[in-house]
Amino acid sequence: MRTFFVFSIFYAGLGVKPGSGECSRSKNLTHSAAAMYNIFGEYIMLSERELDSISFESSLNRNLRKISAKNIDSAVIDTVLRDLVEYRRFLTDENRYSIIKNISYRIKSKESLLFKFERYKDSDRDLKGILNDLMGIRMIVPDYRQLDNYDYLRKVDMTGGKLRDDGYRGIHFYYLKSPTYYQIEIQVWSEHDAIFNIWAHDYLYKTGNDSLGGLIRNRYDRDELKNADDFNAALETLKGAKSNE
Repeated sequence: MRTFFVFSIFYAGLGVKPGSGECSRSKNLTHSAAAMYNIFGEYIMLSERELDSISFESSLNRNLRKISAKNIDSAVIDTVLRDLVEYRRFLTDENRYSIIKNISYRIKSKESLLFKFERYKDSDRDLKGILNDLMGIRMIVPDYRQLDNYDYLRKVDMTGGKLRDDGYRGIHFYYLKSPTYYQIEIQVWSEHDAIFNIWAHDYLYKTGNDSLGGLIRNRYDRDELKNADDFNAALETLKGAKSNE
């Protein structure tokens, strides 16, 4: 069975303006999704051959699983940062660009990468785990039941939340060409989850308030949050209650 998706452009394709309260839950993503179909048509999950073509090998020339976070030094970081630049150039090749030109993707920014290195420097992660989303692709689907299982992708199901619930919901697929290559992450969100995930990205995760995400998510699922203003109001209320404990 072929599974079809809407490949939506980050934020713009969702009909959500970052940092605003202008997009209501009533609009959801229905019209935006339909518009993406009208403009771009239907797209199937990237094939193994296509993912192979857009995979990039690390200049470290080592198994990234064998490099622990505690052994990452400035030389490793500098190499990865150079690879960021080369990866972007690599994707401008005509054949590779033809694979990704109509989908939502990004190569991680230097700032985000340095943030991850700092965050996990004393952890038990390896370099492969820290760089699990160096290349990221995002898809929006009306319903997760549309998804198939793909034998060339590793699947991580977070539709029921994470172990430490921060409100995020979705399914991630990972493609790894070989241990010396950077992993490709494919995020798949339902239309319902996409709205919350974007609000949470803008107002929770970047501000260190992700511990409140699960509580806010409960209100969202009860349809109490109609827009980003409602989300922020709920966040401020919970922050105030937490500070008074």
